[in-house]
Amino acid sequence: MATRRAALIGDAFVDVQVGGVGALPCWGTDVACSSVRLLPGGACGNTARQLGALGGCELEAFFYSCVGDDEPGRHYLRTLEAEDSLTSPSRTLRLLPGVPQSCCVILSGSEDRAMCSCYETVHRVTTGLFSAELLAESWALVHLGGYFNCVGLHDDALLDLLRALKARWSEHGMAAPHPHDCSGKWSGEGGHLRRLPPLDGGMGNKNVTSQTVRAGEAEREVLHSGLLPLLDVFLPNEAEACGIASVGEPTAVATAEEAIDQLTARHPSTLVVVKAGGRGILAGRGGERWEVPAAPVEAFVDATGAGDVCEAGRGAGDACSAGFLAQYLRDPADVPTALRWGAAVGALCVSRAGACETPLAAEEVRAVLECGAVRRSADVMRKRAGNGAPALRVAQSTNFPIKYG
Repeated sequence: MATRRAALIGDAFVDVQVGGVGALPCWGTDVACSSVRLLPGGACGNTARQLGALGGCELEAFFYSCVGDDEPGRHYLRTLEAEDSLTSPSRTLRLLPGVPQSCCVILSGSEDRAMCSCYETVHRVTTGLFSAELLAESWALVHLGGYFNCVGLHDDALLDLLRALKARWSEHGMAAPHPHDCSGKWSGEGGHLRRLPPLDGGMGNKNVTSQTVRAGEAEREVLHSGLLPLLDVFLPNEAEACGIASVGEPTAVATAEEAIDQLTARHPSTLVVVKAGGRGILAGRGGERWEVPAAPVEAFVDATGAGDVCEAGRGAGDACSAGFLAQYLRDPADVPTALRWGAAVGALCVSRAGACETPLAAEEVRAVLECGAVRRSADVMRKRAGNGAPALRVAQSTNFPIKYG
């Protein structure tokens, strides 16, 4: 099998992992912790490292980002070079003189976490730093991670690059997960993620929403511009999916199912994969729907970078995204198996301190999928019949109880 190549563009953080925090400190106080460690992080960085390790000899993962020319930044670069799960990180990571490395201080308790972050290098990730190199190669996957963190990517240059890459490939994929949007806007800078027409749709009707604008080429062009229409796979968690699906709508979207229905109606060719905590993973494309249960975790250790698919129901989606993408690249037609890989990788990671400190090997995931089956459940794929009613097709799959210790 020929080696595939994946380009991952996004955020690189150094995580200052503070473990064993019983309660968050108040101003002017001190609390004890059990450990402090320096780890490579960032939503895209974690996904890239995990994907490179899971892909093994079948996949080369190239991570494009920026790091500071300071000790934290050089520590990040040294760690990735020594780890050897990525291809040529010293070439693909841009060293920025005089810019502090983006760092995230993570206070981890027994069930949840809190963070404080510096975004200096992450905000300087731009398309122009990498476009020539990306256009010179062919890719099985281009993945955008940490999108809301990387505000320098919220411009037409990125959209033009992705269009050019898609036009050149016969076999390709564009994927993007989206971490929490601290602004609460869920639209990207200037509506970059999903550009909407005016509220009246240019037709004088103040109640017209993005779903009901149908008249005129100009309205359709605006509705289908922005980043989302360019994606083959979209990987938010439930809160992110609901926030993004609610943009431009008269009422807020409240559930993963509603978000998938909204997003697939607008972008029917995009596979929307929503990580829904203890419920598992839900996905849809056009009229198709899939659901895979969460992999139970009996010994929750750390949510950092693990994803939102485990019974702990925490994390940023990094490992889950990598697990899904690793299998999806092997067989894009088999969505349920890719979803189960995502669930298994997320569950394995939260059982370990640091979560993404050491990327998983594919053999570890296969062992869970093959030997961890204790009870059976159903993946339900709903296909829309001609009258709009869902036609159910049930396929057997495994709910994976994972034991530790």
